Amino acid sequence: KIFCKIRCNYERLKNIAANTGYRLLMKEKEVQERMQNGFRDDQGIVWKGRQIIDEKNQCPSYEYYEFIYGKYDKREQLQSLYEEYPASNSIFRGVDRIKLIMSIMEADIKDEGCSLKLRDLIAKGAILAIFPLHDDLQLHA
Repeated sequence: KIFCKIRCNYERLKNIAANTGYRLLMKEKEVQERMQNGFRDDQGIVWKGRQIIDEKNQCPSYEYYEFIYGKYDKREQLQSLYEEYPASNSIFRGVDRIKLIMSIMEADIKDEGCSLKLRDLIAKGAILAIFPLHDDLQLHA
C-alpha cells in the first residue's frame, strides 16, 4: 500500500479560494468600520457608509457586523477583512484547507486542477480511501 500526503502552499490556497468564490469569516471590527465609514477601492469605486438598523428586532442576539462570511478576494486592500486563526496563523482553518485542496484535486485541468474523480477512483478500487490528517495543536486549541 502507498500513502500519499498532499499539501498546498498558501498562495495556491488563496488562488483557488478567489477563483471559486470561497467564503471566509470576516473580522467584526473591520466589517463594522467599513459599513459605517465607507470604503474606496483601488479602482476608485466608492462604497458610501451605511447604517443598518434592525427596527423590527428580527436579530436581537447579533449585531449586523457579527458572523459575516464573504467571498475571498485577493486584492491587497481587502486582506485586513479576513479573520486570522491563531492555531493556523492563517485566514484558512484546517477544514478550509481540506475543502480547498479537495476542490483542486477534483477541478478540471483547464481550471488549474487535477481533474481527478475521487469517488470513481474509490469505487473502482484504484484508491482505497481518502481522509484528512488533523493537526493535534489545532484539535486541542
